[in-house]
Amino acid sequence: NFIVIPFALVLSFVIKKYSPWASEIKDELTNRITTHTRLKQKLGAMIEEHDNSADIIRYAGGLNSLNKLVHDFRRLPDELERRRKVMEERVFNEQLDDFLLRFDIESHTIPLFGAAKKSALYSNGIRSAADITKLQTLKVPGIGPKNQQVLFSWRRQLSSGFVYIPDNYKIASGLQQVNSDIAKIKTNLEALIRKEYQSLNYLKMNITNRATVLERQINDLSLKTAQASIDLEAFRKFAA
Repeated sequence: NFIVIPFALVLSFVIKKYSPWASEIKDELTNRITTHTRLKQKLGAMIEEHDNSADIIRYAGGLNSLNKLVHDFRRLPDELERRRKVMEERVFNEQLDDFLLRFDIESHTIPLFGAAKKSALYSNGIRSAADITKLQTLKVPGIGPKNQQVLFSWRRQLSSGFVYIPDNYKIASGLQQVNSDIAKIKTNLEALIRKEYQSLNYLKMNITNRATVLERQINDLSLKTAQASIDLEAFRKFAA
């Protein structure tokens, strides 16, 4: 039995393998593969730019900055109250320190403290009951935690005899300074918020315009890429 091979098939094989056009067919296939790959890469780059453009990243960062600025602006009344309390506490503590300065360590009796320990305190700048708070950050040789507790207890005992008389002048002056500081912060925040808002609007316009252009280009390139894919597969079958 003989297998009959269609003449057209034989002719196609001979042309593809042995004719002068065989090399051209191979080169054409390579070119089509290169073109298709390049189109796919370009399409992928466009989609990446559309979804993750530098302006989108900057917009997200700017939005976070704007939210923080607005948050700080809304907290200004709380910050004003906090600073007022700090100022009033400072005035109180200044009066308390003036009162405690009267109690010199050397001339007053402190439980467990003799001349040597008092001398060590004096040498390190702790000379009155007002200076004892320095021990929170200062280490004095020979004055350990237990001795510190004794000193702070002595200071608290003396402080119980303090009578606070509000200094209306200092308080009024302090409040004026606090209000002035908060007003400056408010003005600065308002300027920063306006600037950030304008910047975001500019970025938003750029993002929208660029997205419109990219979407049109992506649609056109998608069609070209799809057509190149169809043509490549058809030519592969022809060249096989």
